Amino acid sequence: MLKKGKTLLDTTPNIDAWTEDSELVIGDTKLQMEINSPTVISLSLPASIMSGFPIFPKSELEFVNIDHCKFVWYREPLPSASAKDADNVPVEISRERYYSPTPAEIGHRLSLTLTPLNGERVGKEVSVTSKFEVEAGPGLCPFEKRHLYTQKEAEKESLRVVSYNILADVYADSDFSRTELFPYCPPYALNYDYRKQLLLKEITGYNGDIVCLQECDRRYFESDFKPALDLLGLSGLLKIKGGQVPEGSALFYRRSKLRLLGQHDILLTEVVANEEKYSDLWQKICSLGPLKEKMEARSTALQLAVFESLDVKDKILMVANTHLFFHPKASHIRMLQMAICLRHIESVMSQYISEGKTVSFIFCGDFNSVAEEEINTFMTTKFIPSDYYLWNSSGEEEKLNDLELHHNFNIISGCGYSKYTNYTVGFHGMLDYIFVDSDNLTVTEVIPMPDHEDVITHIALPSIVAPSDHIAQICQIKWK
Repeated sequence: MLKKGKTLLDTTPNIDAWTEDSELVIGDTKLQMEINSPTVISLSLPASIMSGFPIFPKSELEFVNIDHCKFVWYREPLPSASAKDADNVPVEISRERYYSPTPAEIGHRLSLTLTPLNGERVGKEVSVTSKFEVEAGPGLCPFEKRHLYTQKEAEKESLRVVSYNILADVYADSDFSRTELFPYCPPYALNYDYRKQLLLKEITGYNGDIVCLQECDRRYFESDFKPALDLLGLSGLLKIKGGQVPEGSALFYRRSKLRLLGQHDILLTEVVANEEKYSDLWQKICSLGPLKEKMEARSTALQLAVFESLDVKDKILMVANTHLFFHPKASHIRMLQMAICLRHIESVMSQYISEGKTVSFIFCGDFNSVAEEEINTFMTTKFIPSDYYLWNSSGEEEKLNDLELHHNFNIISGCGYSKYTNYTVGFHGMLDYIFVDSDNLTVTEVIPMPDHEDVITHIALPSIVAPSDHIAQICQIKWK
């Protein structure tokens, strides 16, 4: 072992011997020591690739600055090309972190070479080739018209917010969904490998600063959404529902605009039964056995993250995300769930207000309640009276006769109101909202909904051009 050209003593401690300025000599070969070299541990491409839809490579890297890494994409020769053909060589097509294949790539496989870098330090490059050829895409998707309004990121002191129920794979790709829920939709278009390409193109094309997803499968959050959005500068958080439910709420935020201060996620059935601030609600729930049983069976979670603005000094933004119980005869349960959520938000907010911060909040989600009924009414009027007709939504045995609900927030629907955000053969209505704290935030832009003709071109949602039965809600906010 040499260090600065001098032979080290056998008694030299390892910590002193194995340094960047050391050389290991084996015969006539000298090996320069390198500590924590930039390394590609793994690299892969999606199994299914379509023209016009972005490919986000999945990689595991060590000791790397992703902003410094070198990405080189190639179009591989056609499988039928012979060794003598002039075009039987890979052709470089891009040097971006991700790539959207063009019609010229249809029938070809693609490859990617990734060189890991960290400053001036260069690691060993790694290459990967797609397992299958690029296929033709389905043509223009309705969400691409909406992308015309979101081609650029929001201005520095504004935030573009996206809320979207993406239809979990567990509900989309099953015998029941194929034969009963979405029989008009070709089975291949319900398969996740197909839908994820549409979802990734749609979601990334909105250029959101805050992206709240519902029905996000745990494994696809880790394998697809988190790595893809990370390449675009967004970090992701996930809150899975309770019990054995394999999906939940995902929240992504742009690192250049927001700094995460804390996460305050809860399972509603756990906190309502165990925390003092919900004792009045729990006492009422326990007075009705069938209602208590239904509440305890719910797996609903509230995802709540707190951020500090990096653009506007001393501004704190709380972002809530949830998916309330779906049953059409469960308005009373949804009202209780929302009351629990708002009390938790108020409790967390008070912690930051006590530190002298200006705290605002938005609440995204699939609330499973149309605009004329319980959730929007409660959120925007601050009050549900004890004689509200939907306390009786499941019959007398679950009716709470003397419960009023209150909150103190001033809240508006950030995207206003549309005829529907969910459109299936059996139902259409507005279920999805971005509720906005109007005391501290103002809505500066709302991205238009797709044309109705586009929604029903393939009968209903989802379809070969729409990956979910819901429609993303998108608006832009800024502090007052």
